[in-house]
This record gives sequence, structure tokens and C-alpha cells, in this order.
Amino acid sequence: MKTTFFTLFFVFGITLISKGQVTLEATYDSASTNLYMINLEISGQKYVKVTKTENNRFIYLFNLDYSPWKTFNCNSFPYTIHPVAGPIYNFSVLYITESLFDNDNGIEFLFVNSNSFGEYTGIYNENGTIIFSQDSAYPAVTLNIPIVNVPIYNTPNGTKLILSFPYTGEAKVYGLQGILSTSELINNSLFN
Repeated sequence: MKTTFFTLFFVFGITLISKGQVTLEATYDSASTNLYMINLEISGQKYVKVTKTENNRFIYLFNLDYSPWKTFNCNSFPYTIHPVAGPIYNFSVLYITESLFDNDNGIEFLFVNSNSFGEYTGIYNENGTIIFSQDSAYPAVTLNIPIVNVPIYNTPNGTKLILSFPYTGEAKVYGLQGILSTSELINNSLFN
């Protein structure tokens, strides 16, 4: 009897402790390939959320406390036309940066639209001004997935886990109690 009581108490206690170590902190209405983190050269780490539907093509940057920081309207950027289905609004955003493409401290990014019906590559600054554009060309690697190797990030506000919910279209950010070690980062090829 004591053994059964002790076992139940131990299992219940461990369950309560375990649930307290992972905490839901934020929910976004996008999938993981549209929610990821970047580390800007001057402004530091930010969450990035990208929306890709008709009249709703935006890049949102959020602070680590989940407050909005900047929003970039991509609705006027080029898109491709499918001969039957019409406009295709799927695109990739790569290299969100403060110093790679020009000499000011504003945000710039590489915008890529590529599918079997056309290609476009553009570099834009945060107010939508074109720094560079090229029709009928794109970088061979346009997906965000290779950039987001693992869904766990160390931040100054703690370690975060991003999970996708493909059936609801959401992504959720969870706070973790520990720190992703350097050996874990190396094993996951983040330094390669």
C-alpha cells in the first residue's frame, strides 16, 4: 500500500514538475516555415512572421517580448500568374538584414518568387524601395527551411521552442527552462 501510494505520488509529482518546465508564451497564425527567428546586426534577435495570401503579403518582425516591431507590406511586389489558377502569391524572404545590402541601419531583405510559371528576385528596403531586381532569375535555394535548421533558439529572454500546427495553420512559441548547449548546436549543424 505504501509502495503504491509512493509510486502514485512520485509519478504525479514528476508530471506536475515536467509541465511547469515548458510554457506556452505566444501563438501566431502561421506555420513554422513562416515563423522563425533572426539575429539582426544592430537590433538583435527578432521573431519573423510572413503571410502569403492575396492582399495579405506581409513580413512582420516582433521583439522577443512578442510586441510588434516592424511590418513590411509586400502586396505591391511582383507575383507570378498561373495560366489556369491565376495569381500565385507564394514567395520566400531570405537574408533579413541591417547591413548586407546597403549602408544605412534600416532593414533590407531578399524577396524571391519562383515557380514553374516565372521567377523574380528583388532586394527591398523596409519602406518597399527596390535596391536591386532581376526578372527570370532566382537563387537556387529559396526555401526558409534550410535557414531554420531546428526549432529551438537561445535568446536573451530564455530558450524558445517553435512548434507548427499544420491542421490549424498556427505556430506556437514555448519557453523552455534550459539552454541549448553548444554541443547540441554543433550536432544540429547550426555552425556548418
